[in-house]
Amino acid sequence: VLISPIEQERTWGISCILRARTTSGDIYFKAATRWPLAAHEPALTQALAGMYPDCVAAPLVVDFERHWMLLPDPGLVIDGESDVSIYEESLRKCGEVQRDSAARVDELFAAGCTDRRLPVLEAQIDPLLGDPDALSRLSAPEIDQIRGLGPELKRKCSELADYKVPPTLVHGDFHPANMARHHGGDVFLFDWTDGCVSHPFFDLVTMLDNDNEFPVVHAARRRLLDVYVSVWLDYEPMERLRGVRHLAKPLG
Repeated sequence: VLISPIEQERTWGISCILRARTTSGDIYFKAATRWPLAAHEPALTQALAGMYPDCVAAPLVVDFERHWMLLPDPGLVIDGESDVSIYEESLRKCGEVQRDSAARVDELFAAGCTDRRLPVLEAQIDPLLGDPDALSRLSAPEIDQIRGLGPELKRKCSELADYKVPPTLVHGDFHPANMARHHGGDVFLFDWTDGCVSHPFFDLVTMLDNDNEFPVVHAARRRLLDVYVSVWLDYEPMERLRGVRHLAKPLG
């Protein structure tokens, strides 16, 4: 039962979020745009909740045709936490889910994940750098500079593909403001708008390189990186995994 008027939490180009306070707790309604980037989110969220129920909360209701979903309260968002162990737990959990998902790529595509694997990204670099709309806010010298980076970016894609770390589920906007501790228990990930199949280390960019937004994470960046990288030691030794991070960062 509603106990107060429904409130608009956010509205922007790809979604609208409403909050309803009820006698059973807060419930969130999210309407995704029909734009392909966001339209898959309700179906993907439901599929991921089935695959990884300890990491993704299941929607209460999904309207696939309208790209709507009703979500339970995710819990306490962890972006204000000062305890580094919570971020360690989140990175470890993310890495473990990604490692498991390497064997479920076909399921992820069927669920609506975008294909952003390295060969796809490499093939998109030249079209992106030739797109006048994408470059419209840059000056002529800046356009020349960024276009000059095209060959290096493609080389990094090829070099990164030589490592044994496989393509996996990637959140695409993985950071503390998209994580919540559910009633004092597990940390759950939400906001899967950018969910895709790509290189798992790309998720480190939004997590570890937002220096101003998440100062606690920034201060413990080396420690947190080691926690995440250790999940992948079955694929490559630590020294080579640090090379993976170096190559993945600009591509991410």
